[in-house]
Amino acid sequence: MKGLHDGEHGIRLLRRMPPALEALIVLAICFGPAVVASLRDAIAPEGAVVFDNHRVILILLQEFLGFAFAGGLLYARGWRLSDVRVSFSLGSLGWGVLLYVLWVFASRLVISLTAALGLGPMQGYGVSVSSSLSPALLVMLLLVNPIYEELWFSAYPIERFKGFAAAVALGVSVVVRLLCHAHEGLAGAAAVGLLGVMSGLYYWRRRDLGAIVLAHFLADSIGLYSLMHR
Repeated sequence: MKGLHDGEHGIRLLRRMPPALEALIVLAICFGPAVVASLRDAIAPEGAVVFDNHRVILILLQEFLGFAFAGGLLYARGWRLSDVRVSFSLGSLGWGVLLYVLWVFASRLVISLTAALGLGPMQGYGVSVSSSLSPALLVMLLLVNPIYEELWFSAYPIERFKGFAAAVALGVSVVVRLLCHAHEGLAGAAAVGLLGVMSGLYYWRRRDLGAIVLAHFLADSIGLYSLMHR
């Protein structure tokens, strides 16, 4: 009985946690290692990044653990999957393709503008795909990563702070995304920041996570395909 009482007391304490503290813990669980690695590489680049079996397994393991621990914390605090709009429809398909096209146009425009202003190109750390990468792992990465990142980059911060001004919810979403891409230099960060604003605004207005996930999936798939065949 004492163990049951202690468990109920712990859940009550979790549910009294301030929203800002909840968000800090959840986002630290989901992206803390990525932020640390990104900031480290921004200061002292590690060189070429190779997507091989080892790297992909680590990414997937981190994301599955992030789902488990962050999801478990939120479930204990009363969140349910229905609190995040994970719907997917034919409309999501069309919006996802359009978002991807806008992402490509916006990122190229930002990179060109920063280069024209002499603010520097994207950080040239280099990315390649190992010829020995397992097709099964590649497919799993392309399916899991867009869902994971857009759930925690876009949907969660906006749902968590939806009672505040839109600028607060969007700001949290964009700042976390920027920290995870700090290693890409000023041009890369500017492009990622703009993509984050576009994704956040779309989710804020339409509450349609499916379209953002599809756009992310297209970006990852086409990007990795081009790396594998260049």
